[in-house]
Amino acid sequence: MNAKKTSLVLGLVSCGAFALVVGCASDGGGSTTPTTSTTETKTTTTSTITTSSSTGTKTSTNPSGDTVTFTSGQAGGPMSGYGWVAMGSLDKVTSPTCDSGVAISSTTPCTTSTVWSKADQLCISGNIPALPASPMQADYDNNWGVQIGVNAKEPSSNIGKSFSSVDVSVSGATGFRVMLHKKGDPDGTTYCYTYAGSAIKVTDFNTKCWGDPTTVNFTTSDAENVDKIMVQIPSAAAAIPVTDFCLKSITLK
Repeated sequence: MNAKKTSLVLGLVSCGAFALVVGCASDGGGSTTPTTSTTETKTTTTSTITTSSSTGTKTSTNPSGDTVTFTSGQAGGPMSGYGWVAMGSLDKVTSPTCDSGVAISSTTPCTTSTVWSKADQLCISGNIPALPASPMQADYDNNWGVQIGVNAKEPSSNIGKSFSSVDVSVSGATGFRVMLHKKGDPDGTTYCYTYAGSAIKVTDFNTKCWGDPTTVNFTTSDAENVDKIMVQIPSAAAAIPVTDFCLKSITLK
């Protein structure tokens, strides 16, 4: 499925590295890049679903309901933005691709339309290399994993909905992270929590996943200002083949 025209956004992470984000950012700079962890340490289909869509800017509607679903790369419900993917410079993504058929990477960003493998899910496939036995900061900078993200609105803006918990429906991986970004925060400031199979209280999210020396906790009052939600498979001591890691829905209550 072809998603809306994409924009390349490079953002500083907390450790000073750059991460690639390919997504729909109508304001030319709305997609958030993830940071990398200094404490650390799945889409197979027989055919690609392709649909046409306009590359023009879509105006978001007011939040509706509690569950975010996806149609042709775009969110519906309390979020209405488009999906995107991000990865470290050493991490490989084979799906989604650009509509030109070129794989998305740090050296070949998609500047047209993202082709997702499923019409009703955001799925990513690829490979995360193993970290060295004694990883240095540069190893984390270049190999932090792969990520699926979705903007709250288009043009990029905050969700404008109060909620006290976040739950996600996924397939293809366990032990992944759920991440939140607030409008107005630097790209490298994200709040994360390792998913354990049930809804996460927003107050359980914090910045410690990235080795931030000053851990900041997310608050209930921050929820309305969320402008992006992400799920990420981080790098580890062993290589991780990613096959059909799919985000099916997000529930905000």
